[in-house]
Amino acid sequence: MEQKSSSIAPGYCIAQQTGPLAFHANYLFGGKPSEAARFFMQLNADTPLVQPGQMLIVADPRNHNQSTQIAALMQAKSRTSKAVI
Repeated sequence: MEQKSSSIAPGYCIAQQTGPLAFHANYLFGGKPSEAARFFMQLNADTPLVQPGQMLIVADPRNHNQSTQIAALMQAKSRTSKAVI
C-alpha cells in the first residue's frame, strides 16, 4: 500500500526539561514506535541530551516538499542551542 503525501508544514517545540532525545520522542509520540518518531530522532540527532529551552524540530516524514523549511528550522535550532548553552 502506497502512503499518501502530506502537506503538513514542519514545526518545532521547545524542551521544558532535561533529558535524552529518546525521552522527548517518547513524550511527543506517546511511546509508540512510528515513522514520525524515527524522523524526529533523525532530525534532532545533533542534540542527544536536550536542555530546557532547546528547540526540537517536528516534521511529517510524508511531506516531500519541506527541505527548505527544515533547513531554516535547523539554522534557528543551532542559534537557539548556542544561546541556551
